[in-house]
Amino acid sequence: MRSHPPRTCGQPPPSPGGFSPRTAATSTSRWRVADIDPADAGILAAAAAIFSNRRAPDHVRQALEAGAEIAYGHCDDGACTWLALTTTRLAELFSMIPDHDSEVLAATMQRDQEHDIVLASGSEAAYRRYATRANQIWQAGDPLHLWQY
Repeated sequence: MRSHPPRTCGQPPPSPGGFSPRTAATSTSRWRVADIDPADAGILAAAAAIFSNRRAPDHVRQALEAGAEIAYGHCDDGACTWLALTTTRLAELFSMIPDHDSEVLAATMQRDQEHDIVLASGSEAAYRRYATRANQIWQAGDPLHLWQY
């Protein structure tokens, strides 16, 4: 196992327009359907793989530490591990193969983008199946994921 020298973290650069990842949850926005190119999901998966590789070159570790500091405010091993796991989970979510449930939900969302969405029984069932599938990926297959919120 390769040992990396300790690094002193600086403060993350100021964000343009006052946006901060820590305050982003307070903003409101509408959900949108986004097409994600499979190549982009592949690049994210490759980044996750190299971030998780303890034999990665020092510049990869430095990039991981910088990303962890921006995301979590520090760059210790725990923050770097969490960022690598989050990157892996995002790559898996972005790689989900569209199915009937995701198509039903996308059609429902695209019908009326100006108002709140009210799900009918069929689209609600599709949402539950899709959410269960996505949550299983996000929780890394943990069977207790349904009781964590």
